[in-house]
Amino acid sequence: MGDIYFFSYFSNFIGKKRNAPLASEALSLYIKDLLDKSYKDVIYVNLAHSLKSFCAEKNKRIGNDVQIGTFSFGKIYRKYIWKKIYWKKIFRFCKRNINENDLIIIYHSLYTNHLIKKIKEKIRCKVILIGAELYSDVTGNKNDLRLELESYINSNGHILISNSLKKRIKIERPSVILSGDYRELSISDNRKFSSSDNKIHLVYSGTFDAIKGGVYKAIDAMKFIDDKYVLHILGFGNKELVMKHIKESGEQNRIHFEGSKSGEDFLNFLCACDIGLSTQDSNAVFNNSSFPSKIINYIKCGLQVVSTPSPSLIDSEFSSLVNISNGDNPADIALAISGIKKDTKHISTFKNIKQTFELEFYKLVNSISKSKRILIVNNCLGGSTGNISSSITKHLLKQGHDALFCYFLGGHSKEFGHKKYGFFFEHYLSPLITRVSGNVYGYMYFSTLQLKRITRKYDPSLVNLHCINSYSLNIFKYLRYLSKHNIATTIVNHALFFATGNCGHPLNNCRKYLTGCGECPDKRNGCKSLVFDRTHKNWIKMKEALLSNNFNMISVSDYVKQFYLESPITTNINNITILNGVDTEIFNYKEAKFNDGKIHILYVSSSVKSVFKGFDQFLRILSFFGDNLDFVFHTVGNVDPNLKYNNLIKHGVVKSKNELSDLYRKCDLFLLTSKDETFSLPVAESLCCGTPVVGFKCGGPESFACSDYCNFYEFGDVKSICEFIKSKIYLNYNKELISKGSITMLSKDKMLNNYTKVLLNGLRK
Repeated sequence: MGDIYFFSYFSNFIGKKRNAPLASEALSLYIKDLLDKSYKDVIYVNLAHSLKSFCAEKNKRIGNDVQIGTFSFGKIYRKYIWKKIYWKKIFRFCKRNINENDLIIIYHSLYTNHLIKKIKEKIRCKVILIGAELYSDVTGNKNDLRLELESYINSNGHILISNSLKKRIKIERPSVILSGDYRELSISDNRKFSSSDNKIHLVYSGTFDAIKGGVYKAIDAMKFIDDKYVLHILGFGNKELVMKHIKESGEQNRIHFEGSKSGEDFLNFLCACDIGLSTQDSNAVFNNSSFPSKIINYIKCGLQVVSTPSPSLIDSEFSSLVNISNGDNPADIALAISGIKKDTKHISTFKNIKQTFELEFYKLVNSISKSKRILIVNNCLGGSTGNISSSITKHLLKQGHDALFCYFLGGHSKEFGHKKYGFFFEHYLSPLITRVSGNVYGYMYFSTLQLKRITRKYDPSLVNLHCINSYSLNIFKYLRYLSKHNIATTIVNHALFFATGNCGHPLNNCRKYLTGCGECPDKRNGCKSLVFDRTHKNWIKMKEALLSNNFNMISVSDYVKQFYLESPITTNINNITILNGVDTEIFNYKEAKFNDGKIHILYVSSSVKSVFKGFDQFLRILSFFGDNLDFVFHTVGNVDPNLKYNNLIKHGVVKSKNELSDLYRKCDLFLLTSKDETFSLPVAESLCCGTPVVGFKCGGPESFACSDYCNFYEFGDVKSICEFIKSKIYLNYNKELISKGSITMLSKDKMLNNYTKVLLNGLRK
């Protein structure tokens, strides 16, 4: 763990008074206490400006305290220019003092909107952002909103003022909720004003901002309650307007303006009152992100609290501790005040909330301090492997790591953590050249160069390669680049080409890859050439490219793992199995039937034209049952619309996962006719829905599918499959148990957790 730098706003720092907001300072002082309690040598960087309008300060450091100097030429300069250059001054300090192993905890403001992105790009350290609100809700500036969200996105984790703010930013990063200054106070009843005058003392504290309107609603509420109530007002803002409103209310004998108080004086005054008021306009936009931190001060000072129905309060842990009015008009506020009943349980509840936060805070700091930068590369954005890559990226980001998913095929994704690379002219040109040369994983010069540059700029601690074939990359050059720069790399084997150096699946059980290939019986499949047999040369190049000790492998099934361990190219590379995961929130058991008394069999194929999918075998099975209308076959995929059978229902390409899962559940049996499969996602999805499987032995499926409810026969043994279908044995299987057992083994969450462990901690043999 590196050093921790805490950037925030403090009013009294290195012996000088600074311009720091009260709420942010109180919260920051609490976090400072927590950091001092558990970590050594935390560096505190004060971002608060000088109180002087004209000054030219340099940065100043005494011990672990650093003051960023103010450079200002008056209020106009500070309002319109300072914001645009201030973050650059902070960044220069970061660049000179902070390295990528360090952690920055920084209080968010409009002045530092550009800072976080720059820090992540140039310094690459870890960042936890403290968010008190979306300031753009107050400014109404769309560009401010864009920059604020960018700051939250680029941070590794968040300390947020409310659940409402978390929902507003819609960014999946680890976060904890801190609604204010949780430092406890010792409270005594003999300090109360009411002990001497038998009145009930109300207090409104905070801003006098007319937009928020809280102080004016509190004053107006006094008209609707009796004389036993007294209101104290303390805060900051336009004093003259507040005094005028008090006079116009006609209640000036019961309303006392106390001015501005801070620190211990402020808290002592609150402790002397009985009821705290948080009466700001509940319909204001800022209430969807900010939290009235005054409520925390009221609670820890032992006050009962009355608040207008602020969305952020209602959606918080403190809602049960507050008397929330039915509306935010003065009469509703008065009714809530008069309806208060004495209750002291809120102090113990507050202590529980505080204790929970502190545990989560330390957990967040420790986990973010250990976060890593991971680059994930795949040939495409969509499809099964692309979706897995995207899911891994999201999972890593959600845990606070920096993760970037680079892909070649697919549209320009606007999702954070996604980056498209490559040039399509190469994608179309390379296959044409390969048809002659046989250099199946070569060429793609400019696309590979671009990915190298992305890798160099991103500077990952680990690269995770998924399918990088399909003319998306020069595999040999990129592997050599990773090896040369000593970048730890984990390769996920969704196909077999790393082990063969050529084909993704050897045809007809070809074993030439065990002896170096060459004299390929089908060079069109082996190296994609119509002219030259380059299989041996490709085999040699792949072996040389994978010689580095930086490479580890993950296989999507035990079948694939065993294949790689047998190949001389990859036999010495660490290899473990992580099964592909199924979205079990969609693919799960629910009782569903067609209710027509017939047997329904489902066939799903991503490519009916592929020699590996065995569609011709499916047609043989279909022909066998052609005259038996008690058996109905359903197909999903690009099946020829002219194909006509009395017992065939073609569903075409089903893009809706919910629709597909419903088909799995309704059918009695799933049919697999593939010749070679490294995993078979349709088999996994069917089992998670509770539907048993029958098919040919094709490698991947039989290595994970339970033999109690899955029957596999030698490829081409159509007779055995048809006899099994006719036997109807599978109708006696318990579909709910099939689903339960399969979900335990094949859930997407389990896959993601396994990937995370391996990518972060390395492989274990």
